[in-house]
Amino acid sequence: METKDRLLKILNDELFIDLLLKKNEDQDLKQAIESRKQSLEAGKLYVAVFGIQGAGKSSLLNALVAEDDILPVEADETTCIPVELHKSKNGDRKGEIYYQDGKREEIAVTRDKLDRFVNNEFNPENELEVDHIKIHIPSSFLREDIVFVDLPGVASLREGNQETTLRYIASCTGSIFLLRTVPPITKLEAVLLKMVLPQISHNFFVQNHWTGESQRELENGIEHNKKVLKKVLEQCNLETEINIIAVQIKEAIKGTYMEDKELRKSSGIENLERMLSSSFNNWQEEVFRGIALWLNSHTLEIKEYYVQQKKDLSKDVDEVIENLQKQHEDYQQKRREIEEKFAKLKDNTYKIENRAKSEMRNFIKQTQRSELDKLIAKISQGIYDGDYLKRSVEDTIKEIQGIIAEELQFKLEDLTIEILEDFKDIIEDMSDYKRNMTDGDRAVEIEALKVEKVLPGAGGVLGFLGGKAAGAKAAALVAAAFSPAGWVVGGIAIAGAVLGSILGKKLGSKGKKEIEKRRISKARRMAKKSVKNACKKISKSIMTEIDKYINNLVDELEKALKRELDNTENEFKQRIAKLKESKENREKVLEETQLKLNKAKDVLKELDQILV
Repeated sequence: METKDRLLKILNDELFIDLLLKKNEDQDLKQAIESRKQSLEAGKLYVAVFGIQGAGKSSLLNALVAEDDILPVEADETTCIPVELHKSKNGDRKGEIYYQDGKREEIAVTRDKLDRFVNNEFNPENELEVDHIKIHIPSSFLREDIVFVDLPGVASLREGNQETTLRYIASCTGSIFLLRTVPPITKLEAVLLKMVLPQISHNFFVQNHWTGESQRELENGIEHNKKVLKKVLEQCNLETEINIIAVQIKEAIKGTYMEDKELRKSSGIENLERMLSSSFNNWQEEVFRGIALWLNSHTLEIKEYYVQQKKDLSKDVDEVIENLQKQHEDYQQKRREIEEKFAKLKDNTYKIENRAKSEMRNFIKQTQRSELDKLIAKISQGIYDGDYLKRSVEDTIKEIQGIIAEELQFKLEDLTIEILEDFKDIIEDMSDYKRNMTDGDRAVEIEALKVEKVLPGAGGVLGFLGGKAAGAKAAALVAAAFSPAGWVVGGIAIAGAVLGSILGKKLGSKGKKEIEKRRISKARRMAKKSVKNACKKISKSIMTEIDKYINNLVDELEKALKRELDNTENEFKQRIAKLKESKENREKVLEETQLKLNKAKDVLKELDQILV
């Protein structure tokens, strides 16, 4: 039997699942079981394609996967709608639009049809409320168990679509991050990398070798990008070999469409195909192993529980019940103490939040002054007209965004670790109590509770736990909400264009120096206004998002603590109830206990074989 089938057999075992759910009485656990079943049954792994807007993601997928001109590549700005590319089972082409309200619509797979949904010109701000799109196509490179996802460019993340995008990131096994030679990795791209890399096990880096870039420029760009990636990986506490594959995407497209094998080979895309293909073969087993380890952890808890229950039944039942009731009363007092400690943690958390906000406000002001001084210096040197000025203002705002995003990451990392240190003390207090709440003859040694064990694994805001990389990831998730489109709200981007238009007008021939002086003065005023307005909106957005993040963090901690406290409470009740039941029919209860213990042992034996 294959590993996949063996795991599904365990997850479909009604007795085992019943034991698992009754032991924990946790709705999140039920969802976790279902999500793992669905993952195994679907048998598909997802590869996300990331990059800055306009880096060439859709073009790469057209050449690599679609082998046709399907995905729109010339839209001024996409609407942040993920597009999945699946291998067609029967060779037909089929498109499916999934809306946010749960409705689904089939469409023909053509570039024009897709344009209606992913092009901001036809679907501004995603007014059609599309959640995601699935495309089923014949492809010589695609496999039925691999799905590629064309995700929006960094600059296209919009508030209404962030949740969908982050959901894909959390569910993906692999990623392709598309880089450029000019400009190399920017601060905003580094923000996205810090969000993606800790969550995805297999990451590939492709550098788009644009027509006109010399070999020396390409090599220098790759070298620079490697240094940035190394720094990002170090900040995330990740050890990953950095291998950047250069692909001339434009040539790859030509070679694919014209069926020119030599052109396709010289473009470098076949190097990417070989690397991806060799990696695909190992991914499934890694996913299976992760599910097996998760099941093993929960099954060990079940086994311990029924070993203890069997031990209870071997003693004088009335005496054990009396001891358990005393322990239960003592536990309820301890629970109140722990809940009071958490209330103090919440109060302290909001003090930490206010301090972080104040520090971020000061940092934004300092960054604004510093970058504005640089912009004013450029204007004084003669950049005060038309497109040059417009680009300079936009570049300054983007630079400010990147600097602030990076600082925000470190700030959130620090405050998250500070809050979790306080939470760790509460969990350790509870762990010590659980180890001591025994009559000295505990059948199974109670495992010390750890923050990593108590908190939810995948999906929750705290799924990232694990030292410094954890905080960086949490920070990146929040920073992702502050995309350029979200920061340069409405009028700011327009202000840059208006600024260039106003200052680009001809002023006549009255005293060249005086005119130039006035133009510089006006350019300075307009530049200051645009930058200050942008920073004001950035600051407001950050304060709002920090509020959301802290509230979410505290809610997740509170739910995790309550879940653990409730589980301990339920264990007392279940043990006492089972002992009372045994007074009526001891043999039946013993038989049931042994049956459940044997089931746990059988599952552990099966998992041991999978994990060998």
